[in-house]
Amino acid sequence: MELAFALGRMGDPRVAADLRDPKTWVADPSIWVTVNPGTYRVGDAKLQKQYGHEWALKPGKFQLEQPIKLSRFPVTNRQFAAFVADGGYTKEKYWIDKIDGDDGWKWCQSNNITLPACCNDSKWNGETQPVVGVSWFEAMAYCRWANCQLPTDREWKAAARGPKGWDYPWGNDWRDGICNSNETDLGVTTPVGIFTESKAACGAEDLAGNVWEWCVDWHNVEKKEFRVVRGGSWNLNSWYARSAFRGRNTPDDRLNYIGFRVVS
Repeated sequence: MELAFALGRMGDPRVAADLRDPKTWVADPSIWVTVNPGTYRVGDAKLQKQYGHEWALKPGKFQLEQPIKLSRFPVTNRQFAAFVADGGYTKEKYWIDKIDGDDGWKWCQSNNITLPACCNDSKWNGETQPVVGVSWFEAMAYCRWANCQLPTDREWKAAARGPKGWDYPWGNDWRDGICNSNETDLGVTTPVGIFTESKAACGAEDLAGNVWEWCVDWHNVEKKEFRVVRGGSWNLNSWYARSAFRGRNTPDDRLNYIGFRVVS
């Protein structure tokens, strides 16, 4: 683990420094992976039985009509720092989403939001650790700045479950230590891409454990209270890391176990 953090400090060559850099928009498998069109599984009967229908959809299938380019890793502190350095928190055009009738810009200004909540804490701010302490609004603002978007719930599921509909990105069987979940007992986020055995069929990494990942969708379309988060995190067990588990958080939550990845 110390070696992984040291590589992050020196500059991990697998991880792009700035996702907005036009050079990274090449279809480079070190930066982007492709999720192909096709039929994908949704839902999980076991999860529904244990946690209820709000946390897992009914078993079924859906069709992904178009291929998507998904970032191989969650957005890192270094990548998010480029948004901060370019004045991302000072430019209203990136903050147009709504919360309780007010736009994201008003939320940002009235709460004096100028940096991710965890960016000055050495436990969380390693360059290749996933950025945490960012709300859904901050993730959306970053996406507009970087000319990309958050994945939809269905796009995320297709990437994580793959064409065979696996329970976890790597297959149907859980193994302790395969990803950064509570079973690993690290108590912190890890640099992206160090749990190589947990790689999904599409090539995406860290889709289970490490950090929950914001999706663009409402968790409950009628009430519009929560946004979907997927993938589990460092502080929760294997059930939450299952690809079918559908977590939720209010869009202004800024917690040390929620990050995001992007779709080009």
